[in-house]
Amino acid sequence: GKVEQLSPEEEEKRRIRRERNKMAAAKCRNRRRELTDTLQAETDQ
Repeated sequence: GKVEQLSPEEEEKRRIRRERNKMAAAKCRNRRRELTDTLQAETDQ
C-alpha cells in the first residue's frame, strides 16, 4: 500500500491523541481496581 505522508503537525496531533488515550485508559483501569479493592474490603468485613 502507499505510505501516506503526514505533516509534522498531523504527526504531533496523532501522537498527543494516542498519549491522552493511554492516560485515560490507565486512569480508568486504576479506578476500576480501586473499586474492586473497595468491594473486596467490604466483603471481608
